[in-house]
Amino acid sequence: MEERDSITGSTMEERAQSLLDTGLGSDCKFVVGDDKNKVIIDASKAFLIRASPVFERMFFSQFQVTEPIEVPDIEPDVFKTMLRFIYGCKWSFESNDQAVKLCYAANKYMIAELLARCEEYLWPNNVENVWTALLVANLYSLEKLRNAAIQIIHDNSYAIVENPDVANITQNCLLTIVKGRILRIHTEVLVFRMCVQWATARCEEKGLAVNGHHLRSELGEILKYIRFLAMEPEEFVLEVVRTGILIAEESLSILSFLVTGGKTPPPFGLCPVKTTRINDYYLEVTYDGYIDAS
Repeated sequence: MEERDSITGSTMEERAQSLLDTGLGSDCKFVVGDDKNKVIIDASKAFLIRASPVFERMFFSQFQVTEPIEVPDIEPDVFKTMLRFIYGCKWSFESNDQAVKLCYAANKYMIAELLARCEEYLWPNNVENVWTALLVANLYSLEKLRNAAIQIIHDNSYAIVENPDVANITQNCLLTIVKGRILRIHTEVLVFRMCVQWATARCEEKGLAVNGHHLRSELGEILKYIRFLAMEPEEFVLEVVRTGILIAEESLSILSFLVTGGKTPPPFGLCPVKTTRINDYYLEVTYDGYIDAS
């Protein structure tokens, strides 16, 4: 008779880890990772369905999956860490990158407790880690994390808009801070420079010529939340017109509006707000658009 492995450890955490390591009690198999790094991982259905309604539907519904279960969108090490959490083993976060990937796994399998642990680990406390927090908050609708990130951006507005790391954030993160009532700065030129810096980085990543057409294309929806009407005529000409992001008709319309003190109509489709962001308490700002209350 073949001798089976035995469970080792004196604590529940140690014995749970031993279960994972030996595969004892496992009754399902996963093939985890992409084509370059595939790993077969054994697990217990009982542990899995205890933690996740997604696993419950996989194994105990009319839509049962065929084993082994392919998981190409999660890295093996991340999946193993998720299993350590599910089994109740001792584990810890190793990096922000790992936490972001665990967020994806926790969201995919609807493991709310693991997502909460990730949120706690990624909670922002400075300008350096605020972008990761905002990214995860936007992806997985974590409102408290999002509000914490926005508060840091609000309190450190000048450091944010002049930080070169802005070039590496996602379009959704940039849209969040340009669209909302977040930045406390006196001049919209800094916002425009930040957006151009970000769009330039996207053009360079794609091997595109850095010109007005491509910059505008990369900015997309962001462009309509830049407050051109809050600029001074001279800075609009020197900072905006020269980039070629706006078409001639738009530039002429904005410049006419600025030099006449608002006596000519602003261009259609661009931000109608004519007050600076430092004066946002005069405005009712919503995520559906701007209403000038002045």
